[in-house]
Amino acid sequence: MRNRLLLIYILILSILSFIQGQTNNSRGLIYIRNQFPVNLQFLSFYAQEASTQEKVSWGVALQYTHSNTFAMFEGSLLQIPAGADRAQYINELYAAVNNYYFDTATGTLNLNSNYGISDRISVGVNIPIISYQSGFMDMPIETFHNTFGIANVNRARTAKNQSEIFIKSGEEVYDYGNSSALGDIVIDLKTNLFRTYNGSIDISLLSALKLPTGNYKKLSGSGSIDYGFNLIVSNSWKQHTLTNNISAVFPGAWKLFNNINPRNIYGWVVGYEYSFNQRWSFIFQNRILSSPLNKNSFPSAAKTSFEWTSGVKVDVLRNLRLSLAITQNYINHENVPDFGFHVGIRTFF
Repeated sequence: MRNRLLLIYILILSILSFIQGQTNNSRGLIYIRNQFPVNLQFLSFYAQEASTQEKVSWGVALQYTHSNTFAMFEGSLLQIPAGADRAQYINELYAAVNNYYFDTATGTLNLNSNYGISDRISVGVNIPIISYQSGFMDMPIETFHNTFGIANVNRARTAKNQSEIFIKSGEEVYDYGNSSALGDIVIDLKTNLFRTYNGSIDISLLSALKLPTGNYKKLSGSGSIDYGFNLIVSNSWKQHTLTNNISAVFPGAWKLFNNINPRNIYGWVVGYEYSFNQRWSFIFQNRILSSPLNKNSFPSAAKTSFEWTSGVKVDVLRNLRLSLAITQNYINHENVPDFGFHVGIRTFF
């Protein structure tokens, strides 16, 4: 019931974003994406506002997102004792035809730059570094779950603060622990399609191309080119801004698994921003994202994912903006991180 009410609220916010209002001092959404290891292999649009970079000016940002992921194939690890060592659960994982097990802390460091070609067109590039590490969040998350009566599922069966990524599709297997590598670089073009005279309604189309610069053997890229489009609608009035991101991604092959044919990925982000004054804003945003995996092979991981993000943006200096946020999954838990945090800085010149 609680999840249903949240979705109704999100739908109302989405509809309101098309109602004209008055311009305000918007700072934009939190620059974050789904951190599930499978999704990180493919193009995914980071939540953002509809406005383009100002003409003949630069925007440069450094963003870091850290997430804890614990997810597995339905029925995995049910036969092993609590606190089992790695050899025990890996042997069970190999027994199934298709299987996956993710117990890792995912960190994504993004260097993002945008340049305004004109009043309505800007270009951008995003350079990610993706890491999978042992992390430190297992115990705090389990304590939080126990406090509020949330099931820990199979967390108690495995060692704490370890990194294990296992994917098996037919005879093809990926089994890895800690790693860090350059991800797939993304270049994009944002074009403003419509803007009211006072800027209260902004509609833009973001086109993006993902290049295979990552290391697919370390799960930092698919090894193929992806492309996609993101329609962004922002509506501002007084101290409020509502923004919708509606996206479609058309992925190439996943070079690590020749027998997995990635599906098109569709996403929807709706975000609300309240600008308190000339320096800082509160942001709440929700992401709904389809999976690139096939339901027949990976029914749990192929479900639609749901996660919310809440945070603030603060103009600490005239041309320096700080963003801080947390993110949490809901409804489905098999294909999205449990909990994460985000920190970023952005400068303009």
